[in-house]
Amino acid sequence: MTLVLTEISQYGIVMGADSAVTCETPLPSGGTDKRVLTGVQKLFPIPHLQAGVSCWGYGQIGNFETDIWLSDFIGRQQNRSQTLEEFARKLGDELNQMMPRTQSGQAEAGFHLAGFVNREGTQEPDFWHVHNGPSQFFDNIDPYVFNANHDLAGAIAQSGYDRNAPYLIVRNGDYLFYAAWWEDFERLLNATLRQRGINVPRTSLQGRTDYVRFQIRTISGIYGMSILLPSIGGEVTSLTIDANGIRSFDRAI
Repeated sequence: MTLVLTEISQYGIVMGADSAVTCETPLPSGGTDKRVLTGVQKLFPIPHLQAGVSCWGYGQIGNFETDIWLSDFIGRQQNRSQTLEEFARKLGDELNQMMPRTQSGQAEAGFHLAGFVNREGTQEPDFWHVHNGPSQFFDNIDPYVFNANHDLAGAIAQSGYDRNAPYLIVRNGDYLFYAAWWEDFERLLNATLRQRGINVPRTSLQGRTDYVRFQIRTISGIYGMSILLPSIGGEVTSLTIDANGIRSFDRAI
């Protein structure tokens, strides 16, 4: 499993990911068992676009491990994709060339793509979600293939956004438990510290980065001390971007 998060707020963009991968290994007595490997990179900077891309779902693209394939794809796009949109659409096209149509039509894998773009002379955040399965915002897509979904545009069209608060948070991977925990934790913060005027996290891009990393570390810790496979774990990678470009890229526990 995986936990990847992308948050866009008035402070900028924060992307975060764990580094654990669950795989099956053969047993000498026959059959297979599951084990978890850590240290797999799921979040990468895209230097020539001053952007970032993270992955969830499939451990392999074609015959290649996803992290190896994605790193190579980024390198190959340096002189081919000059915008986030071009990168997103070429990513979707190549995935569809290499991967079969899904049988279920459900979301099985995807890629968060985020950065700043120039809109009428102003640097504004942007977000694309390249994935198979249905879209939260767009009905006219084929869910059996990968689509380059412009989710930030869809979110703004659907409900607008508040520049004084995070206005797009995208979470993928082991989402159900994480979502329930996050909603309860937000209520706890609102009912205690925040109502006393104590900002948690701090009102800055670094504060938002610390909060994203905290969320992933917390879920990793809960898995690690339970009977569940520690399928979210290992190093936490984070990437922060503002209107001036990539501000930090960190890999640490």
